Amino acid sequence: MRISPGIITHKRAGFHYKENSLGALRWCIENQIEWREIDVALTGDGRVVVFHGDNLGGSTNGSGLIATKDYDEIKQLEIGKEESISLPRDFLCTAKSKVKLHIELKGIEHHKICELQKMIQDQKQFIVLHDETKSTWGKILECNLWILF
Repeated sequence: MRISPGIITHKRAGFHYKENSLGALRWCIENQIEWREIDVALTGDGRVVVFHGDNLGGSTNGSGLIATKDYDEIKQLEIGKEESISLPRDFLCTAKSKVKLHIELKGIEHHKICELQKMIQDQKQFIVLHDETKSTWGKILECNLWILF
């Protein structure tokens, strides 16, 4: 398999939208960008959401750590242009066949990684491991995911 270079957007997609928003993903599709980088994190009740970092302040109209808030609380927050924090399946459905996703894991547990793998089985999407401790690398390989370094 040959991997050719392509254009990937990171953060705000042309400064029109907040990072990790569906608006930024739609902008990439409209502008025929090949790749979109997103981040996933865990909420306090164990839901995987599309969000960068630990702190809700600065990126949302809320505050506090994402790991201390339940998803029902988090989905009420705005991330700009009347958008809320999304679930990975929303990104996968929007991106399908239009843009490839580079999904960066932010402290995601093994069973949650396997849940993501089930969501992406039928699509050509990639998951990138972000784990400085490297403690979950073996677990990710058990889920049959692509790991890019």
